[in-house]
Order: sequence, then C-alpha cells, then structure tokens
Amino acid sequence: MTDVAALRANVLRRVWWLLQAVICTWLSWQAVLIRWNLGHNLPLDGYRSTRNLFDDWLLIQYAQLERHFHPVTAWDKAFALAKTMSFPYFLNAIRDQGIPYRTAFTGLYVIGAFVATFGLWRLWRRLTRIPSRKADARGVRGWRPPVWFWHLAFLFLLFSPTAFEDVSGIRIYREALLPPIVMLLAGLAMAFAAGFLPRARSPFDRRWWVLSWRFGQWVARWALQVALGLALGAVWAFFWFIKESSIWLAPMAGAALLVSVVGILCTAFVRDGRHIVVRLVAVIAALAIVATPLVVFDKSDKAYRQVNVDNYGVSIASSRTEGEIAGFFQRLYNIRSKDRTIKQWAPSSVIERVYEISPTLQSKPALLWYMYEEGFLGSGSWDGTATKDMGVWAVHWDIASLRLFRNQKETQRFFHKVNQEIDAAHLPQQTKGFSPSASLGPLTLDQIWSMSPSFQTSANSVLYWDGYTINKPSKYVCSTDPGDDASLTRRKLAKRCATVDKTIGEKLPTSVKDPTVKRQRPYVAQARRIIEGYQAYAPTLVNLGIAALVASLLLMLAWPLRRVSRDWNRRGMALWGLFLSFGVCAVALILATAWITYPTSDDLMHLHSKLYTVGITPLVQILEIAACLFLLQSVVETAKLVWRSYLKWLTVSMAESPVLCRPVEIEWPAVEPETPDSPAHPHGPRKVSKNKARKNHHHHPKR
Repeated sequence: MTDVAALRANVLRRVWWLLQAVICTWLSWQAVLIRWNLGHNLPLDGYRSTRNLFDDWLLIQYAQLERHFHPVTAWDKAFALAKTMSFPYFLNAIRDQGIPYRTAFTGLYVIGAFVATFGLWRLWRRLTRIPSRKADARGVRGWRPPVWFWHLAFLFLLFSPTAFEDVSGIRIYREALLPPIVMLLAGLAMAFAAGFLPRARSPFDRRWWVLSWRFGQWVARWALQVALGLALGAVWAFFWFIKESSIWLAPMAGAALLVSVVGILCTAFVRDGRHIVVRLVAVIAALAIVATPLVVFDKSDKAYRQVNVDNYGVSIASSRTEGEIAGFFQRLYNIRSKDRTIKQWAPSSVIERVYEISPTLQSKPALLWYMYEEGFLGSGSWDGTATKDMGVWAVHWDIASLRLFRNQKETQRFFHKVNQEIDAAHLPQQTKGFSPSASLGPLTLDQIWSMSPSFQTSANSVLYWDGYTINKPSKYVCSTDPGDDASLTRRKLAKRCATVDKTIGEKLPTSVKDPTVKRQRPYVAQARRIIEGYQAYAPTLVNLGIAALVASLLLMLAWPLRRVSRDWNRRGMALWGLFLSFGVCAVALILATAWITYPTSDDLMHLHSKLYTVGITPLVQILEIAACLFLLQSVVETAKLVWRSYLKWLTVSMAESPVLCRPVEIEWPAVEPETPDSPAHPHGPRKVSKNKARKNHHHHPKR
C-alpha cells in the first residue's frame, strides 16, 4: 500500500508539472506574439539616420560595402576605419537575406531573452548535481524553482525598455544591438560554464539498454558543449567589433572560462572508479572544448583584419583606438604639461612642442594650421573647446578637409614616422594621474572624484532606468526639410532617406502627414507604459538584489546552516560569482563613460550615460532574476527549517508531558536461570576442543 501511494503521488506531481509547463508555454508564446507585433509597429529614427554624419549616417554608409571598400572621395578615405564594422555587416546581411530591420531586431531580442533564461536555468540546475559527502534532504535533485518563474524571467528580459528607448532602441545605430547581444553572451557563458561543473555519476549497470541510453546522454551532453563553445566564440567576435570599447565585457567571459577549467580539474581528481588513463583523456578532451571559444574568436579576428588588409592595406580594426593615429594621441596624453585639464587631454602647448621636434609633422604645416583654425564640427579651435577624445576625430576631419593622403596606408606611414620622432626625443612624461586605457588621458584622484555626478547618472540609468523615454512618432520622421542647416538640401536629404530605406529593407515616413505616423501612436503609448512600469518596480528589484546578496553572505558564514542544505549554499555562492563578474564589467564601462562624458550640460550628460551604458542593463536584469531565485529558495528552506524545528520541539514536549505520556509499569513473569543440572542439560555443559574452536573462529578484517 505504501508503494502504491508513493507511485500515485509521483504521478500526480509530474502531471501537475506538465500542466504548469503547458499553460506557461502557451502564455509565453502569446507574449512573444505581442512583443513581435509591438516591435514591428514602433517607429524608427530616420531623422538621426540622415543628420548625424559621424554616427548614424556614417554606419549607414559603411553598410554599402562596395562603396566602403572602394572609397572615392577624401572623406570616405579618411573615415573608412573610424568605426568598427559589426553593425554594418549585420545591416548588409539582413538586407541580402530580405529580412526587414524591425524583424531582425525583434528576433534578436526574443533569441537573446531565451538564451539568457536558458543559461541561468542550466547553471541553477547543475549546481544541485555537484556530488558531496552529505546529500541534501531530497538527494542530488535539490530544490528546483517552479515552472512559472522561468517563464516570468523570460518575459522580464523580453520586454526590456532598452528596445523602446529613444537613443538605444529606436535609433538605427550600433548601440541598439548591444542589449540583445549581451543577453546572448551572458546566457551562453553561463550555460557553457555549467556544463563543466562536477556531477554525480550513476552506479554502473551492465544491461545493454542502460549502457546505450547513457552513451546517448554522454554524446548529447558533449555535443551541446561543443555547440555552446562555437556559438560563444562567434557571438563574442561579433560583439567585439560592434564598438571600439567592447573590452569592458571581458571579465565575464574570463570568469566563465575560469569556472570551466576549475570544474574540469575538480572532476579529474575525484576517484570515481575510472582508470587514470581514461580520466586523463577526458580532461584533455574537456580542456580542448573549453578552448573552442578562444579559437573561434581568434579566427574571426584574423578574418576581420584580413578584409581590411585586402582593401586598405592595414590590419587595424578602428583607426581611433588602433594604429598610428591612436598611438600619436596616446603619446600626446602622456607628455608632461601644466596646461592639461580634465577637459583638455592634449593642450596646444603639447602640440607645439611635438611640432618642434618632428620634421615629418613640419612637412605638413597645413595640418597644424587647420587644427588651430577650423576645429571639429564647429567646436572652435584646438586651443579653445576641442575636449577629451575629440582630438582623434579632429585629425580625421583635418586629413579629409586638406586631402593630405591618398589612402589609409599613407596615413599610417606618416604618423608612424611622427611617433618614431616623438619617441626619439624623450620628452618628459606625465607622472601624475591614472588611466584605465592608453586611449584615455590620465587623470588625478581629485579629477576622478570630480566625475562622480557622471558616474551617479550612469548608475541611475542602469539600475533604475532613469531618463528612459520614447518620443512621439513625428519626431522620428525622415524629413527632407533642411531647416537652418545650409549644408543640406531637400534633394540631398531625399537621397539619404532612400539609402536608409534600401539599407534596412523598409520604407520610412518622410512627412508628419504620412498615415504610418498616425498608426504608430498607440504602439508608442504602449511602449511608454512598459518603460514606466519598469521604472516603478526598479527600486524594489534593486532592494531585493541587495537583500539576496546579504542573505547569501550570511549563509556562507553560518556553518550549521551550510550543512543543512548544500544546494542552498551553492546557489548563494553562484549569486556572488555572478555579482562579482557582472559588477566588474559594469564598473569598468561606467568609469570609462564618466571618463569621456562631455560635461557641457546635464541633458547631454544624461544622453551619453544612457547611450554608452545601455549594454549593462541586461546584466543587471539577470542579477535581479538570480537574486529573486535565491530569495525564493531561502523562503522555502527557512520554512523547512522552522517546520522541522517545530516538529522536533513538539515531539520532545509530547514525550515529556505527564498528561500525554504517563509512565506505565508492566509486571513481567520471573524467568528462572538455567543451570547445568537442569533438565535442559542432562549431560552437563557441552565441551568443545581447542582445535575445533580455533577452526570455527572467523577473523574479520578491520573496516
């Protein structure tokens, strides 16, 4: 009867789980359809795409690969390598496949949210499979979150406000790809690292169907690891060339590879009955799979640079952060000068000093004159308001305006000679200050502390969605009205709008009276409500995350609680691991954003904070999901501890109660001891010889 009841309970539990899974899957699919419809009816920013010459419009021109790889004008030649090419390649790929931009963009968010949820699910599940000396109360299975929680986490990532925001989601620009690609990377990294964690092995079984089933599981598990490794390397290579500052996410990738190697070594030293040669071969094979993402990334990097070598004669990815022009400014930033400020990293006194010691630079006097007189984008002269890293842009502008060089190879050769002359002069170097990158000017501690408003603005944007909004559809119209800009004409703007339409595979409205603008208004209102909902609940989620981190830290310090549920403690340590790896990435990017934020106005600082830190928001969302998971398990485990303590107290109280447990005296009949003269032994005690006693005695080995 007990076995039948246990079987009935197990069947009912599985039926209930299957029912939840079916209902939640259907609801999630309906949410995906809603998100798909919303993504296809939101406006796209055609205004910025045709007006921002060195941001949106520059990448639209990059997507015309034939013109980009064979530049004709001096402007195309000078700015051909100013920015990296992942976004233009993405635009060109979806155009060749006939996929509209909205479809590809929305599909990226759906795939990114699913992969991120899958990665966290696999990591949370594999943490319970790690073998330990003392199993949990429910065996190796451990506590598992309910089915509905994972579907809710998927929807939380799917409807992220970054897809609807004014400067990151609506613009046809490279920052729009950062959130879904970061979701993909985080999910792949977690799933990849989870596959190498130690796992409890089932006892050996010689039956052929059991061996066949386990062999199929082994093949599927390692095939999944290889696929995850290939995907992780490919997505990481694509992310690396979205922006020039993609190194900020390297700590997360490094942490995933480190956890994988540690898991492999821990598995190798476990004595599980396998021969040492078998274990050695398994370790080598596993380490080879761990190296798969690195190999894929290396091959992709070489292929990307080879394309630039074939078309431009140089192997640099971006002339603003690599190559000789970037090296020229890196030297300027480190030459000692009293005129250097937090806004001006390369003052005019440094330029004049370099000009005096460089014959090569003196051979192009027009370049120095143009730096002083023309400036960049109307920002005034070099000695006036050309600030921070804008000097790199200014040199590209000057080279294009003066038509000094015929191609990128000549430009790099010229600045290579200038850099050699600067190094040979041994100019006094800056000794004070710190810089997180050679492409940034060094700042002192006081100057870094003065950037705290920018740092706080970026943190609020990342944690609380501060400043996230979406404008009316009429603001995004690809207008052909030049307005006050004398350099533009209606014909030129119409031609640019046609180029944008051809690139994204969609027709953008060119007038406010277009019926498309009116049809988009209710969807913009719906997106605005979604953003406001996330902003309303953001403080609660941040507080829950802090509470989960504190609770997991107390759990790691409380030894008795750790022994109660090792599964609980492992997940607390995993939460801290995610927090540290994601936190280092976030701090690095926020610090770099504060380093280059142009402090001309509060509105511009908010704009740059949202634009440059949009890639951190998926990491914050994943951390909040993990924190809620840990708190939910903490509630369950605490309830178990309280219930067990109550049962223990109740049992002791009942046992000691004089009412419930009265002492009972039982009169047992007296038993007479047997004697040798008793009838049971008519012949007296039996005698056994010494040899026979020694023969019947068995020696048991010590255990």
